[in-house]
Amino acid sequence: MTRHHVTVLAAVLVAWLIGCPSASADATAFLSLSGGQAVRSGWGVAAGIGFVIVGVEFEYADTKEALEDGAPRIRTVNGNLVLQTPIAIGGVQIYGTAGAGGYRQNLGELGETNATVNLGGGVKVRLAGPLRLRFDYRFLRFLGSPLGGENAHRFYAGVNVGF
Repeated sequence: MTRHHVTVLAAVLVAWLIGCPSASADATAFLSLSGGQAVRSGWGVAAGIGFVIVGVEFEYADTKEALEDGAPRIRTVNGNLVLQTPIAIGGVQIYGTAGAGGYRQNLGELGETNATVNLGGGVKVRLAGPLRLRFDYRFLRFLGSPLGGENAHRFYAGVNVGF
């Protein structure tokens, strides 16, 4: 690559960074389906802040117990690193996440509290103004002695508001 190409590339990169907002924040309320021993419904909230392509997010989720299937109630609190497209392409912003936190499981009288790690991703689809739909998939790994198995999968759909 010639010096001229490097200069042009650097100028384009600087112009692009100047044109991008330095930080943005959003909040999501969601409904979920979680799999493991049984498919169960749940709900949660998430809030995050992003800096161009890198961001952080904090999330709380609560999945119902299915006692007849031996599937515990699971409550998680996670902090996640988010990598995302810097702008919405065709009204869709794509992201990936990786994070860690804690969980609490209850199955009847039994309970377990320990750490969890997760990996996932999804899309935010623009509706109007700051309002977006959010679709997310997460793979969760429960450490310690989890009651309902070491792994769970969660898909959620929610309403996201950027500010």
